[in-house]
Amino acid sequence: SFPPSSLTPPSPPMPSMDPQNEVLLYEKLPKDVDARYVLLMDPVLGSGDTVCRAIQVLLDRGVKEDRILFLCLIASPQGVDRVCSNYPHLKVIVSAVDNGVNSVGEVVPGIGEFADRYFCD
Repeated sequence: SFPPSSLTPPSPPMPSMDPQNEVLLYEKLPKDVDARYVLLMDPVLGSGDTVCRAIQVLLDRGVKEDRILFLCLIASPQGVDRVCSNYPHLKVIVSAVDNGVNSVGEVVPGIGEFADRYFCD
């Protein structure tokens, strides 16, 4: 589990969703994805709901957990803990861990809406 910082105030509990019940909007994977190493990327890891659903899709398609590498720019301690607890053989690379999440699951202080920054909207 990811150790909480002693300088960080406790975050409010995040609503926990079942990744199996998350709606899958789009999936396009190579036919031989089960024989590959997979780099799974998401800019911000908050509650972990989205990445857990994506990981589950890969596992359901036959990708071995130890062949999935999750990369993100900013994460909450709760999200890192959730992903690592649920998928102990998966590798996680994070460039920065922020203080936590707010009551709606957004990383704080965070970077705002990543897509707006990335696409300059």
